[in-house]
Amino acid sequence: MMSGLAAQATNVQHTLFASAPPTPAVANPVEVFRQLLAMSVADRANALAGRSEKQRLYLNELLREFDRLSPANRELRLRLLEFQWYLLPLMKTAPANRAPYLQNVPESLRT
Repeated sequence: MMSGLAAQATNVQHTLFASAPPTPAVANPVEVFRQLLAMSVADRANALAGRSEKQRLYLNELLREFDRLSPANRELRLRLLEFQWYLLPLMKTAPANRAPYLQNVPESLRT
């Protein structure tokens, strides 16, 4: 069991982090992935050169998966990923603190 002081510290920490919104992300990873999809294989290799081996393997497999999709299915999956990217932080943020995040959401995804 926690002592009274430790329990209070945990409650204070939980309250601070639960009420303070996380900082909005600077770069949309789905947009970065879209840019990778638009590149040639050689350009992709150059763009991924600075990543770890594990990241390169993962991203190359994902890129191959998306390359095999029809253009319509690829776009649908990308839009769903983008929607998820913006929605999850909003769901974890108190309604009163959502305004800064909503400003970052593209108009096409707000409805």
